[in-house]
Amino acid sequence: AHKTYVDISDGAVQEEVSQGVGRIAGQLCLRNIIMYYDSNNVQLSTKVDAVDTEDVAMKYRAWGWNVTEVDGSSADEIRAALKAAQNAKQPTLIIGHTVMGKGLLTSSGESFEDKVSTHGQPITAAGADFEPRLRICRAGGYRHVAGGNGFKRKTGPCASQIRASLAGYFSA
Repeated sequence: AHKTYVDISDGAVQEEVSQGVGRIAGQLCLRNIIMYYDSNNVQLSTKVDAVDTEDVAMKYRAWGWNVTEVDGSSADEIRAALKAAQNAKQPTLIIGHTVMGKGLLTSSGESFEDKVSTHGQPITAAGADFEPRLRICRAGGYRHVAGGNGFKRKTGPCASQIRASLAGYFSA
């Protein structure tokens, strides 16, 4: 059966339009909808918890959605949630708990994760530095791959293999 995949972020999940859609989709049991919510507690100008403390999972459950929470950095957990959502009797919300700027470092090697400044601008303009991460990746057996593909481990699965394994969930 046809599935509609939706991606939503912290700021968008607060918008009234998305809440109206959420309510009606649950009421009508639109089980063909699978929505992935990247829950990283950062929006354009502030941390989410500074302006909104609602329980998003509870809200969507109250609207009749199937809700699953996963580690949004785990391809295996996302894959399992997508697979389970295929047979749901109601719309599904997959909440992927992530960290904004996961793995980012400053020039001195300190963590630059979870910073509002990394939202909406290049990470180097926000204060992060690529060089410390490059050194760590090289030391761990990774090599940089030109063309925007990031890092690949010298042995084992690479990002393109992980993307390919998830691709089947997004085809018609």
